[in-house]
Amino acid sequence: MSEETGQAGEEGEVTTHDGLRLHTFTRRARTERAHTIVTHGLGEHSGRYPHVQAHLASVGITTTTYDLRGHGKSQGKRGYLRRYSDFLSDLETVRRQFARPEVPLFLYGHSLGGQIVVNYLTLHRMPIAGVVLASPWLDLTLQPPLWRLVLAAVAAKIYPKFTQNAPPMEQNLSRDTAFIESLKIPGLAHRRVSAGMFAAMVLGAQRARNSASAIHQSLLVMHGDADPVTCKAASSRFVAEAASTDKQLQLWPDMLHETHNELGREDVLDRAAEWMVGRS
Repeated sequence: MSEETGQAGEEGEVTTHDGLRLHTFTRRARTERAHTIVTHGLGEHSGRYPHVQAHLASVGITTTTYDLRGHGKSQGKRGYLRRYSDFLSDLETVRRQFARPEVPLFLYGHSLGGQIVVNYLTLHRMPIAGVVLASPWLDLTLQPPLWRLVLAAVAAKIYPKFTQNAPPMEQNLSRDTAFIESLKIPGLAHRRVSAGMFAAMVLGAQRARNSASAIHQSLLVMHGDADPVTCKAASSRFVAEAASTDKQLQLWPDMLHETHNELGREDVLDRAAEWMVGRS
């Protein structure tokens, strides 16, 4: 059992193509039907998903979460990204480490993690049982002004490693503030973002939302109807344009950005679990 997360599972690490160590956490189902790799959002870490992993394990789905480079217990400068392709390479490294041919594999991405999963799938072709995108960052609900995007692009070239704090986001995540507070592990979450990383993520969102026609896997997209962070309309368009023959959009009334941490999260987790079980 991991003392820090308080859940039964296996902590480990993988080494990236450029030598960073990424923290991983695997919770295994007793009778394994499938395996899901979870990619988290910007500024958070895999230690915020114990209830997600426990719920999926209860229906026979083993999960592996990992901390993005520069996040959580993984190595890398907080809030700095050398190049966007490192995120995609890191997911491939995790997949190679944990995927097994005899077990159906799902990819689950939340927010920035959803964006990463979409861009990853446009580059890597392998058997995937299905994809779950939770409030994916395909576009932002409130668009940053053009001058800020231009400034970020310029700053990225002049001083790419300079980072600063992003505005607080807690009030935009969930109406269940007590539950959000219970997920906090001191020192693991952060709000650092460099201009270069922000510019790369904005371009990554554009590539992801424009690549729907390249997605052929079974697809479930879930989004809070009141999400003030990532754009629900972009999720709707993505599902409509996806090449998948098996695709579903689930909008959750009144929910904010983190549907899996919201009031009514049991219904969200049930929906994701039943969908994956049905395709495993």
